[in-house]
Amino acid sequence: MEFKGLSNFLSFVIIYKMDKYVKVLSVESGEITATDNLRNFRIPAGDVYSLRDSFINLNCTMDVVETTAGGGNGVYNTGVQWVTNQLNKPHFDNVAVVRNASLKSARQGVIESIRRVDVLKQNMGIPSEGLGQVLDKSYININQIAPPIQQQNYSLFQQLNKTGTIKSRNAPITPISIRLSDIYDFCDTDEYDTVRGGELSMHLELNRAKLVAVQNMLTAAVHPAQILSFMDIATAAGVGNSITVGATNVQMRITDLAQSPYYVGQKLLINATGNGNETGAPNPAVPPANVVNTPAVISSIVWTKPNAAQATSGKLTLTFESAWGATLTGTQGYEAVTATVAICTPTLRMNEAELVLKRLNANEVRGYDSINYTTFTCEEGSGNNNASFQNLFTIEPRANQAFMCFAAGNDDLLSSTAITSFRCALNNIDITDRDVVVKSPLYYDRLAQSLRGMGRRFNNGVMNTGSATATGGWGATFTYGFNASLPLVASMFATESNKFLQVRTGGAAIGAYQLFKSIPRVFTY
Repeated sequence: MEFKGLSNFLSFVIIYKMDKYVKVLSVESGEITATDNLRNFRIPAGDVYSLRDSFINLNCTMDVVETTAGGGNGVYNTGVQWVTNQLNKPHFDNVAVVRNASLKSARQGVIESIRRVDVLKQNMGIPSEGLGQVLDKSYININQIAPPIQQQNYSLFQQLNKTGTIKSRNAPITPISIRLSDIYDFCDTDEYDTVRGGELSMHLELNRAKLVAVQNMLTAAVHPAQILSFMDIATAAGVGNSITVGATNVQMRITDLAQSPYYVGQKLLINATGNGNETGAPNPAVPPANVVNTPAVISSIVWTKPNAAQATSGKLTLTFESAWGATLTGTQGYEAVTATVAICTPTLRMNEAELVLKRLNANEVRGYDSINYTTFTCEEGSGNNNASFQNLFTIEPRANQAFMCFAAGNDDLLSSTAITSFRCALNNIDITDRDVVVKSPLYYDRLAQSLRGMGRRFNNGVMNTGSATATGGWGATFTYGFNASLPLVASMFATESNKFLQVRTGGAAIGAYQLFKSIPRVFTY
């Protein structure tokens, strides 16, 4: 074949587009603490950014002090919980770390100023996300939900290896990422031009005092409890160092590694009873001394995947960095071998805050003239524990939705006060012609309408954030009353001047409350 001229050739040009991210440190430096919890960021003028793809990183570390010395240095499964007196701690999203937030433009002033971002976003998110969505994104959160099936709780702070010989480790830096669009609705835009709109200033007040470090998967939380028992050890095993999950002479079959709570580097406390006739010999030896809470760090884990050979199918064997028992001779052995999880004292440190911005190339800029968004104003107060709460609120002219939360106890995050009904009137006109009974069809209809008015969808009728600590499967994870969210909602019409919203509730006594008012706005360059 003869080619005549360049026109007979096809040229393929591959262009690789790489997104460029820019990191901006907060104006304040140093560790974020309960008393030093304010952080400010400046986005200088000169570039165009996709705020939708930008986020804040809170770079954290987890310091650990071992309670039990010896047996080697252990790696501990630690995480973060919300400070509350309740037994089952609530699961929460990363955005709940932000208490109050504001966003300003150098040219147009205040864009958004939202008090109690934590309460608003957490309670709005509960009915907006299905249970599958909650579980799917739990792994990126600073707080993990208790898995309803396997009931094993892990976190971002460790890199755990469940098989092999590579020791697990604590992550040197754990970034807790919060999308800007989760905080500010204005930032749910793929283009903001700082040349036309001016420098952006961002102010955050963080809920550092509400976060506490805890150890996950303590002995009582290991499920099933039988997985903490092991097969008897005979002389053939040599030194008491390797153990196989099971009981007496029966191996437990582990069909999936998700069933195993063990990882390389984990420190266990071993207990075992010495036996002088483990093999059934006629001349029993002197039994080795009993083993009582002897610390030992796992050095390797061997798991035989389920197979046709029933004798070894699902076998899980742990080997330790040092011997926890005596060197066995004659007919010596160990029986009643069990383990408990060694404990530690963890401390969470937030070392710094940084803003990660996605900068757009010139060929990606569309040149929007305006940005439509929804912001919220907040009015806080107390119902003085009155069972029949009623109040009159002044509402901004353009406000179209009311979203009211009632905290229970000292948690102050979830609208878990068990109100049974409510009724609202706007400028003396009833919004509904009857009381809205909570969890009735009318309630869900009103809730769905309000969520649509705030740019969300109603996807979850469970109305519970889920527990970070509960065990017992689906029946326990999403049923704990203090982790419920039962907000009051009301759709409102726009007016030329301020309007008045009358609220009346029935049921439980009302303590602290937050009334959020949704206001649509347009940012024009």
